[in-house]
Amino acid sequence: MKTALPIERSISGIFQPLPNFSTRQKLVYQLHQSTKQLLDFAKFSYLAIVMILLLCTVIELKHIFNVDIFPGIDTPFDNAYYAGKEQIGNNTL
Repeated sequence: MKTALPIERSISGIFQPLPNFSTRQKLVYQLHQSTKQLLDFAKFSYLAIVMILLLCTVIELKHIFNVDIFPGIDTPFDNAYYAGKEQIGNNTL
């Protein structure tokens, strides 16, 4: 008969079995888990930044080449982008 391993709740809320380790091995295991979570966060952050830059690029190209889905109507993305761009442009000088 197998004994059940103790269960540890991670930061993400997922329950994972925690092997019976010594104190040092347990610290190394938790450090490894933390490093893995940090890498996952870094990957997500990188993807989010790339998507935001891609959206900004599309909006700029849309403005440069006068491409409108609905002529004369700006989308909320356009309004937010140009409002932020004006704020940054005014504050840098």
